[in-house]
Amino acid sequence: MEEYHVGKMVWCWGAILVLAGCASSAEVVMRSLPLAGQAPSSGGSIGQVSLQEVGVAGRDDRIFLTRVVLRNRTRATVNFGPEHVYLADAGGTLILRISERWLPKHYHARSRGIPAEPDRDAIASFPLSEVRLADARYTAPPLTDAQRGELAAELATLVEEAFVRPQMEAPGTFLEKGPEVTLGVLVKDGRLRPGEGVSGYVYYYHPAPSEPAYPLRLVIELQDEVQTFLFRER
Repeated sequence: MEEYHVGKMVWCWGAILVLAGCASSAEVVMRSLPLAGQAPSSGGSIGQVSLQEVGVAGRDDRIFLTRVVLRNRTRATVNFGPEHVYLADAGGTLILRISERWLPKHYHARSRGIPAEPDRDAIASFPLSEVRLADARYTAPPLTDAQRGELAAELATLVEEAFVRPQMEAPGTFLEKGPEVTLGVLVKDGRLRPGEGVSGYVYYYHPAPSEPAYPLRLVIELQDEVQTFLFRER
């Protein structure tokens, strides 16, 4: 895991962007959102963060891709996973986190000609209606099972149009592992021993029709360390 396999991930993500640009299907809009004034503190556990916004022309929903690079600089073993990375709009409302499985089962079913059912677990629920991080409070939107099913179906369509189809239509493309190749390496739940690092993506889904209020707040917690980063609209 030395240097978090950054080179491999950068190559993978670069290939994805090239493939998306070569596709002839619906126009895919990808843009990196710039930091609005705060970079990771030197000497802290968080070494790099980035945020990309992905959408498809004609659709109002979008996916946000958060890349996180950090190292456990404490003397204790700590737990870290997607549930420690939050994305909120300017009003303090949390944006829905996509499960680390991220790709709903019904895409795989459709690709095999099996009737598709929405995978409600694709969009993780917030355990509480309010989340407190450091000295700030964030509102977690409640979702019923029916709403989660509807959102999971929309999410699957957006993922297919923005990521899967462009790669499948690109000449010579071979998707050997499906989800992992399609979007990159996910941050998964794990335990970090002192000095160990992790790098990967955590994904979020903002459904239509509302627009997210910028700047977006990316909040990362690692044990007692909480850092907040603001990303403005380009």
